[in-house]
Order: sequence, then C-alpha cells, then structure tokens
Amino acid sequence: MRVIRNNIYKDDVDFATLALQSPEFAKYLKPNNQLDFSDPDAVRQLSKSLLQRDFGLNVHIPENRLCPPVPNRLNYILWLQSLLDTTGKEYRDDYDPDRKVVGLDMYCSLHQYGPQWNFVATDIDDENIRTSQEAVSGNNLDSRIRVVKTDTSGDLIPLDKLEVEGLDFTMCNPPFYTSREELVSSAQAKERPPFSACTGAEVEMVTQGGEVAFVSRMIEESLRLRQKVLWYTSMLGKLSSVSILVEKLIGHGNHNYAVTEFVQGSKTRRWAIAWSWGDLRPSVDVARSITTFPKHLLPFPSEYVFNIPNGSIDDASQKLDKELASLSLQWIWRSNLAMGVGFAMENVWSRQARRKMKGSAEAMQSIDVDDSRAALGFKVQLRKEGIEEKGVRVLIRWLKGTDSVLFESFCGMVKRKLEGRKLLSKWREWLPPNIVNKVYDTKRLIVLDGDILLPNLGFLQSELGMIRDEDHIIIHAASSINLGSALKRVSDPIIGASEIMANLAFTCKRLDRFIYVSSAYSNAHLYPRGPDADVQINEEICEPGRQSLVLDELNEVRKSGTSQAYEAENFPWAYAYAKHITERLLQHYFSVHAAEKKLLIIRPCVIRPAQHFPFPGYNMPMSSPITMTVTAFALALTREVRIATKMDDPDGRVTIDEVPVDVVADRLLCHLAMGTSGCIHRR
Repeated sequence: MRVIRNNIYKDDVDFATLALQSPEFAKYLKPNNQLDFSDPDAVRQLSKSLLQRDFGLNVHIPENRLCPPVPNRLNYILWLQSLLDTTGKEYRDDYDPDRKVVGLDMYCSLHQYGPQWNFVATDIDDENIRTSQEAVSGNNLDSRIRVVKTDTSGDLIPLDKLEVEGLDFTMCNPPFYTSREELVSSAQAKERPPFSACTGAEVEMVTQGGEVAFVSRMIEESLRLRQKVLWYTSMLGKLSSVSILVEKLIGHGNHNYAVTEFVQGSKTRRWAIAWSWGDLRPSVDVARSITTFPKHLLPFPSEYVFNIPNGSIDDASQKLDKELASLSLQWIWRSNLAMGVGFAMENVWSRQARRKMKGSAEAMQSIDVDDSRAALGFKVQLRKEGIEEKGVRVLIRWLKGTDSVLFESFCGMVKRKLEGRKLLSKWREWLPPNIVNKVYDTKRLIVLDGDILLPNLGFLQSELGMIRDEDHIIIHAASSINLGSALKRVSDPIIGASEIMANLAFTCKRLDRFIYVSSAYSNAHLYPRGPDADVQINEEICEPGRQSLVLDELNEVRKSGTSQAYEAENFPWAYAYAKHITERLLQHYFSVHAAEKKLLIIRPCVIRPAQHFPFPGYNMPMSSPITMTVTAFALALTREVRIATKMDDPDGRVTIDEVPVDVVADRLLCHLAMGTSGCIHRR
C-alpha cells in the first residue's frame, strides 16, 4: 500500500494512460478516450483500476452497492490529514509521519491511510461488512483496519464496542435521502440522465431525516463524548446541509469547526464539516475553504496578517522578540526561521497586566505556563514574500484557545508594537509637537489604524464591533490619488474600499450620516463639448437612466480592468472614473437600504495643504497631485511637466485646481450640521 500526500487527481484522471496500464479498464474506454459514466460496470472498473494502480489495493465492488469515486474519497482523506496536521500537539502545522492516528470510518469503504493510521470501520449492512472484511484481509491490512458491525438502534460512535478509549477523528458519507420516495422523485425530476451511474442499495442512500438528521445525531453524541474524539467529521451531498449543521453547532456553543468544498473535475462537488470540542485551531485554508458560503457562518479566522511597509525582518524580529520576552508568557523565538511560538495563561499584555508586572521581579520569575492549559497558543512568522523589498509580512497563527477576543487582542498588540501608530507617526513627523499633543491629549480621540486594501479595512473584529455599536457619523475620505494609474490599479483602493465602508455603515446601529469625499473630476464627462461651449459644473451624480447599470459596469471593470462606458466617456483619468463609479454605487446601496437621506457626497477639486488648521501648510508630501506636480516641476531641468490625460481637448477642459484641506473639512462639517444630503460640488 502506497502513501500519498498530494492530490494526484488534481488535473483529473488520464483515461488513455490508465488504459495502457490496466487492460481491464481499457475494455470500457471508447475510441475517443472517453468513458461512459452511465455504465455501472465501467464506473466500477475505473475505481478498481485506480485503487490497484495508485494505491496497490485489489478490491471487489459488488454490483448492487455504491461505488464511491476514488478521487473524491482521496480529497476527503487529504482534508482530514490537513485537519490533523494543523491541530497536532506538537504545533508543527505540517505532516508528522510518526504521529499515530486512530480513526472511525462509518459506512465501510477503503481509503489511503498514512503509515501510522489505524482504523475501525463500521456498517449496519451485512453485505457491506462481508465485502469490506474481504478487502481488508485480501490486502493484508488486518493489523491496521478492524471491521465492526453496528446496528441502527445503537450509537453511531460506540467507543466501548469499538474497544477504543478515544479517536483522532470520525469520517462518514451519510445517506442523502430521507425516504425512498424522495430518492425516486429526485431521479425523475432531473432533465437528463445522471452523469454517473448510481448502483447503491437503499440502506446506503436512505435514512430517516436524510444527511442532516444523521449528522445531527452525531452532534448530539459528541455532546456526551466531547474530547474523546478530537475531530468529528462527515461528508455532505448538499450545500444547504452545511449551513443547517453549522447553525446547530453554534447553537450548542461550538465555535471550533471547519467547513470545506471538494471539487473534482467539472461535475462532481461535495462538502464536508468537522467540529471539535477541544481548543486546537485548524488553519484558515482547512477551516474556511468554501467559496459560496455565508460569511457569518464561517469559523473565526485563525490567522491574522498585516504588512509593515518599511523596515527589515531583522529589525522586526528584534522588536518582536524583545516585546514578547518581556511579558509573562512562554515564548520561544527562532531567529534563523523568523518564527516563534508562544503560550499565555491569560491576557498579560493589557495595561492592567503590565502595571501589575512592572517592577515585580518576583512575579516575572514565577511565570508558570502550562501549554496544555494555556488560554492562548500562537505562532508568529515574519516573511518577505509578496510585498516590496523593504517591507515585512507578519502572519499570526492562532494555535490554541477558545476565546477569539483574546486572540484578536493579542494580534492588535503585536500590530501596534511592530507598526507603531501610523497616524500619530505621521502627525509627529509633519506637525509641531505641541499641536500633536494638543489634538491627541484631548481624550476625545480614539485612533484605529486600518488599511483600505485589507479585508475589513484592516480592522480587528473587536474594533469593528466598537464602530458598529458607537458610530453615528462615518466620513470616508481615504483613497489613492494617482492620476497616472490604470483603472485596474485604482479600482480596489477607491471603489472596493468604499463598498466595504458602506457595507460596514449599514451594520452601524446608530448611523445618522455617511459622508463620502469624492472629486470634482467625477463628473468631468458631463462637460459640454465644442469650442464655444461653456464649462459647467453639474451636481448630478450621473446621467439619467444610467443608475441601474452601475453593478454591471462595476463587474465589467473587475473582470477586464476597464468598461465600455469608461472607454466611451470623456473622463480625464481612471481616478476620475473610479470616483464616478463609487458615487453611483453608494447612491445605489443607500437607495436599496432606503437611506438616501443619510448619504452626502462632497466633491472638492484637488486638495492642497492646509490654510490654517491644524497648522499652516500642513500636508503629507507627495500625497496629492498638486504636491507631486510641484515636486516634478522643481526637479525638471526644462521646467516643463506633462500630465497624461484621456480627455479630448485637454488644454480647454482639464484644469488642476486646488482647495485647502481645512477648507474642505470646514465646508463638510457645515453641510453635516445643516443636514444636507445628495451631492455638493465644491470648486
């Protein structure tokens, strides 16, 4: 029996090659190298030939029993292996060939197991028991696989009858249908014959209540068995079943679960669910691998990633190690791997905990952390991949624990220590110290550093919760101002970030106003054309009749990087069109939520440095087209600067005007106080 670690069927099965290696299979292959999947004999021979060639197993598959597709079952096994690998007691997050595993396979079937895997296989059907035992004995697997007959009135996971104290996992593929009538009506309802022949017996395909009832029964048994089984798992045939079962788990207080989707070829799709009453957390790739699934039902992410734009791994490594080594926790840092693992019995990084430990050498010396009882286990990895040469990517992996708020708090602490307060750093760099202290020391300002390019805008769930509970007004003024970038590059930081911000606003319990700082260029395409036309400023959001097309237009941009409207209209830059799309998108969303009166769009032209507040001339160098243009002009030997534009007649139609940032803020607050809604075009 061969050990397989990767999905050898990722690119589907090469029937022509298999036919050369298996004469029995070659008999069923058509001249065009296609297989008739409606032929039960052909389907059975495919499974038998794959098991023999790829796993060294010789099996007999009865004509009146299910013939599980080998690639699909391998997907299940590999997911189980990843589930175990990322929740091992050694916290390795990779394959451990020496780890001994005991699993329960309900509904006997043959799979490829690791070298240290032992199985108990159960079934309620005599013929399945006999066939499975013959397969086990015929392949000399009696020392590793025991076949046990159970009955419908007993437990699904009868540890006493199985003669084991505990299991690393259970696996099964429960019957889909609630009754024979449902099975028959399902087959009759299909417009064309099924892609693959179904040869299963009723005992394999029908159970009272279907797969949801079967797995619900497993959940009820798990409430009693608890951690005697590390992972309870089951394959499912309906996506709708996954949502129902996840809600049941949450209802029982379980938040350590995993869901996945198995996609084999273009036609076969199955799902799986796993849950544990322990506190070892699987990786994100294992636990959250369903693309089309309600986000609120996905398990809490066990990874948190952020980027440090500047600095080296060595600098970040020293800062991280010094900070965590100063806390009352168990911490081992491996500088050669830029990786460390730690455990904490409680929150030891809060201000209260730090005050308690400060100056207490005796307390520091008495740190006693038992990782088996720790409230939080984590791994921190520093990487260079995927970002600029000077940047560092920080990945924090949740290894152990049940408190997601504690994990988030730890992530926030690490992020703050490695990044520093980005906003405060900018203030301190470009403002006089007395101004910074005056603004920040008012105790009325809470700084939450985010990132418009990250999921959830870079905020932690706890920070998002605070925003949802407390915010009355959201002013969205952040976006990339780059007149030279292509539409594909500016769409995410402008359109995507605004969409996320709007969706966040709709979850705010006390939202009164949403203000979007757009651009006067967003309506540049409405300027009258022709040499004698006067330049007019329009406060319309778009031309009449185009509002209903905004989602289609946005999808076109995301798929192709442009749109027919952008190519046809007279926008000066992609930046202007991105702002235009964002305005229409916000109007659409607020209309859908019947909240049009809460939306205010402010359209200043190019923003220049402050006139008075917080300090005359205050600005971020290179942060606006004006400052970039002035810089380029100063550096150009010819004292000539050209700015590319898409608009026709640029000399007569494109003007880079400017307005001080504090004037924009002043007018914005005035309109907010007056209750203005709609769009204000400020030139």
